[in-house]
Amino acid sequence: MILHIGENDFIYQDDIIAIFDKKSAEASNKTMDFLSRLIDEGSIVGDIDEHTKSYILVSGGKNNQKIYTSNISSKTLVNRNLLNI
Repeated sequence: MILHIGENDFIYQDDIIAIFDKKSAEASNKTMDFLSRLIDEGSIVGDIDEHTKSYILVSGGKNNQKIYTSNISSKTLVNRNLLNI
C-alpha cells in the first residue's frame, strides 16, 4: 500500500522503518544525532521548516535509508498506516 505523507508525496508502507514526531525527535540527543547524520549525507527528502511536524525513516534498499519530512502529524500518519494494513 501507499501512504500519503503530505505535499503530494507518497511512500510505500512496506518501506517505512519509523515515524518520528518532530518535537520528540528534537528533544532526544541520540535521535537528533541519527537524523543529523542522514541529513549531512544528503538523505533527506523535503525541507525542515516551521511546517514540519514529523519525520519518516524509509528503507531504500541495503544500507540506504532516507528521511522524509511531513507537514502531517506523526499520530495521523500512524493512523493512516494502520488503516491500510
